[in-house]
Amino acid sequence: MKKRILLLPLLCACALFTTACADKAPTTTHKNVSTEDTKKENNTKQESKDTEPKKQHLPDISASALEKEIAANAKLSLKKFDINNSVFRFDGVKYQLPFSYARISKDWSFSLKDYGLKDSFKLKPGQRTSDNIRLINPQTDAVLEIGLYNPYDVAVSVNEAMVWSITFSIEESIDKPRVRLPKKIRWNSSLVDITLAYSDPTIPFTHDLENKLYTYTYMSDYNHYLTLYISEEEGLVKFTIKRYN
Repeated sequence: MKKRILLLPLLCACALFTTACADKAPTTTHKNVSTEDTKKENNTKQESKDTEPKKQHLPDISASALEKEIAANAKLSLKKFDINNSVFRFDGVKYQLPFSYARISKDWSFSLKDYGLKDSFKLKPGQRTSDNIRLINPQTDAVLEIGLYNPYDVAVSVNEAMVWSITFSIEESIDKPRVRLPKKIRWNSSLVDITLAYSDPTIPFTHDLENKLYTYTYMSDYNHYLTLYISEEEGLVKFTIKRYN
């Protein structure tokens, strides 16, 4: 009987130890699976974030946006002469080169056929015309010439192009379009008026003895030009503004 009593506690102890091990095993396995699943889930989310397309904020290069920017710059005062501003007033409206040809095309226009072009003609990106496109206004005989430029990345029609050069002249006309340059220089301003307002020209002036005409040119950085044609008798009769950039 004593031997049987001693074996019974040993058997009970072994049974308890086996049960305890069996209870702990699933808990350990559950923890490992849970951790691995969390890592996979986090990696999946990270990969999803990395593959999402990044939002790009492209600049607005539309004609209306460019015109707004130019109109804002054109608020520069006409009281101060600065060739870089390329500012002038025409028929009571202030302009600054370059500006949209559409702003004046209602009154001043030209025919593409006169230049050997079809009505469907478009300027290619970066294309610039010569500066002698002559505009016509049925209401006046004044001469107005322009040069057009396409600053966009796509082809545009003439009416969508920008004016990079403009010339006004009353040499061969009776009518005088209402124009004004910085520091109140206007038609018939004398050589003295212009010199006092703008100082001496940056490029040596020329003097046509036969026509009694002075040519004064102000230039900055080879990109901005103002050329004035001053008659000895009539004062300012023609001017050209050019802006290449």
